[in-house]
Amino acid sequence: MAEIFTNNGTSTLNGTITSGATTLVVTSASTFPASGTFSCICESELMTVTGVSGTTFTVTRGEGGTSAAGHASGAVITHILTARVLGFFAQLTAATTGNLTITDGKTAAFNNTLTFTGTDASTVACGAGGTVAYTGNTLAVFAATTSAQLRGVLSDETGTGLAVFATSPTFTTGITINSSVLTGTSSASTVAVTNDNQTGSGAIVLQNSPALTTPALGTPASGTLTNCTIPASAITGTTLASGVTGSSLTSVGTLTSLVVGGNGNSAIFGDGTSGDVAIVVQGKIVSNNDVKFAAGIYVTNANAWSGAVTGATPYALRSSNFDRVVIGASGGMVIGSPTGGNKGDGTLNATAVYDDDVLLTCYVMEAEKTGKIDYDLWDSRVVNRIEPIIEQQPVETDTTREVHEVDLDGTPVVRIEKMKTVHMQPVKVGEREIIRQHTGARSFDLRRLDPQWYASTFYETGILPGLPTPEEWAVKPPSVGELISRLWELSELHTVHVGKLLARISDLEKKFE
Repeated sequence: MAEIFTNNGTSTLNGTITSGATTLVVTSASTFPASGTFSCICESELMTVTGVSGTTFTVTRGEGGTSAAGHASGAVITHILTARVLGFFAQLTAATTGNLTITDGKTAAFNNTLTFTGTDASTVACGAGGTVAYTGNTLAVFAATTSAQLRGVLSDETGTGLAVFATSPTFTTGITINSSVLTGTSSASTVAVTNDNQTGSGAIVLQNSPALTTPALGTPASGTLTNCTIPASAITGTTLASGVTGSSLTSVGTLTSLVVGGNGNSAIFGDGTSGDVAIVVQGKIVSNNDVKFAAGIYVTNANAWSGAVTGATPYALRSSNFDRVVIGASGGMVIGSPTGGNKGDGTLNATAVYDDDVLLTCYVMEAEKTGKIDYDLWDSRVVNRIEPIIEQQPVETDTTREVHEVDLDGTPVVRIEKMKTVHMQPVKVGEREIIRQHTGARSFDLRRLDPQWYASTFYETGILPGLPTPEEWAVKPPSVGELISRLWELSELHTVHVGKLLARISDLEKKFE
């Protein structure tokens, strides 16, 4: 425990303290340490101050064999050096060969550079022997190190055995490449290889990222092409050659034309999971022949849309989410078996179309009869929407790759190495409920029930009350379902107006009878 010291630290108690008090107040703390731990004496009791806050000291009582006692206000309290602090230091004798001894379990802390000076070479002797090594020293100050010991501290070594240096190294087992001798010339950039069955010419190929100018790789036994471009000359007609096999082609570059499947055959994309992306068309499509689905597309994934695209060649098809599809301008979309089939470019023909923005409007008659609308009742008749929660998540896939090596007798060896690849894909992780309200009932203005107010508002604004204004239409046109609901509301409202007008006409007729 380190203690802090000041000179002439003294004051008096500002208040009486009991023998059990753990705090005291002094008249002035200006001559005492402002923080840290230090010792004080008040009358005959030693105390250790462990905290200072203004003129208030937090103290440990009855230290150094003394007893805690009560002290009156005005008693003198003095900052002193105790035997406990002096005990932290060992005493040096007057002899020039004296030692500084630190008691067992203690630590000597130096807050600055520790410098050894003297007439002889200064050393630091450790219990198990040794000396001090400086950053300017070479490895020569250490004991002799074997090649195996040096290899043990390296992190990127290759091979085993002894360290090899530039001039006339000796290899115990020699270097053998297909029973030939490896020799070097005076040029550091050229190595000549004498071999009776080599193939090819040019620079020697090393392990990392070699650039092969015009290699003839022959026919590989297996392998995966990743990030490779298949030139047009390697494609026969509009199909890949029958020799291209395997489970997949990944990023094959640019294909001018690609036919998948054929008459009576199907092309299957993905395995039906929620994260599948069946077909992605990137870039600009300049003609309707760029993407052709001759017999349409049928998606069976329950989490996606389903139906068939038929008719003229679709211009583009994209699934930006599992339940959203964008169809381009060329060709119509047919859902189910509606009458008339494809209705032309940019059209949708379905057996039935439902829009959940179509809501009941009977609140008009409720407002006419009661003069108010029960919003909670009408909200309860609106079905909430359920939307998927989509997250991008890493997906790990097991793949393999070929590693081509040459064994000691020069025989080519192909090793299949298993590896894992990770890619991000959208995954449905849950669903959320979208709470809906009956917007028609909540936005209905009871003044619309008055035929005179309704007519005057229409003549004044040029807009039927309840229908979208030009400004609303410019910002967000209403959906078909919302328009149907507003027109339905308008029909019921006009029926109310007609009834009121008929009643007024009847009253007028009675007056003239």
